[in-house]
Amino acid sequence: MRTLVHALEWKAAFHLLTTSEAAHVSWDFPTWKIPSKTVVCQSDYANRKYLGDAAFFVTNQVALLRPDYLVLDTVAQGSFGEFLQLKHHAKKTVFINRHKREEALTGSSRQMLRLYDLILTPDYESQAERYAYLEDELRVKNRFVTPIQSYRAEQAWSRTRVREYFGIKSDQKLVYVSAGGGGDNHASSLLESLVESLRQCLDVVTLVGYGPLYRGPKLYRERVIPFGETSVSRYFSGVDAALCAAGYNTFQKLLSAGVPTAFVSLPKGWDAQDERIALAVEQGLAQALNLPLETAQICATLESLLGSSGQQLRHCLRKRDRAEGVLNAAETILRLRLDFRADR
Repeated sequence: MRTLVHALEWKAAFHLLTTSEAAHVSWDFPTWKIPSKTVVCQSDYANRKYLGDAAFFVTNQVALLRPDYLVLDTVAQGSFGEFLQLKHHAKKTVFINRHKREEALTGSSRQMLRLYDLILTPDYESQAERYAYLEDELRVKNRFVTPIQSYRAEQAWSRTRVREYFGIKSDQKLVYVSAGGGGDNHASSLLESLVESLRQCLDVVTLVGYGPLYRGPKLYRERVIPFGETSVSRYFSGVDAALCAAGYNTFQKLLSAGVPTAFVSLPKGWDAQDERIALAVEQGLAQALNLPLETAQICATLESLLGSSGQQLRHCLRKRDRAEGVLNAAETILRLRLDFRADR
């Protein structure tokens, strides 16, 4: 949205309000940060008091900004149930409707969807049956914008540049492993299992992507590169294969970059990682890793990804429709306020 607005030679102020402990990811925007529920639960801050304080802070901050657009994602009623109060302070409201487990779609969240001016679903329209809960009234407001993800082919480094940057020898393979954002209890053990298993393959260098929420120990080993920056996707053109948790962002970036990947499902509440993996396997876009992870399974899977099966995955990923959700969503939101006709 900022790029489009600046291209029109207009000015616009974008503000982010978050509870994420990875607020530094939005370093180039004014960001308002309040404590996450995870941190509060680990402190002596009374949880019930925090919920009230947080809702008060968020409501007053939005009332102060009085935005033209208010965009929420994931939880329609707001993380603290504050959306009803926020709605009155914004000219237009937008909800990013990521796919989630059916049990997360409570009656209150469906009722709340009716109050938004626009619903953006970051998926392909061919997957509409996965969103059957969108009744006629909601379908009118809904737009399938294709997956929203931050991989940019035009910003990606060349394979040669990536391998030179990390010092990868001509007879070595570069394998990427990640536990996603890293904010769950399984991240550390998952990464250790993957790294220690891959170290048995002498021709493999492992690039370990530590997510912005990761707080565990980082692994420093021979032929292991710990990486904690947020721009890791720019190196994906030099990656030969990946073994990763199927969090939304990691999943979408690896598919968009065309990396042969085996995904493992981690329990993440409303996030249906297992369904995401099953669909990708069915479409021939990825392979699956099953818990508990064992060295034999990891090594066999890697051999498959580096062989003919991996080549077939690359072929299918090249044929996949491009995920242009970032551009499509930004344009759709701007049309909402500017009253652009849909055919322009």
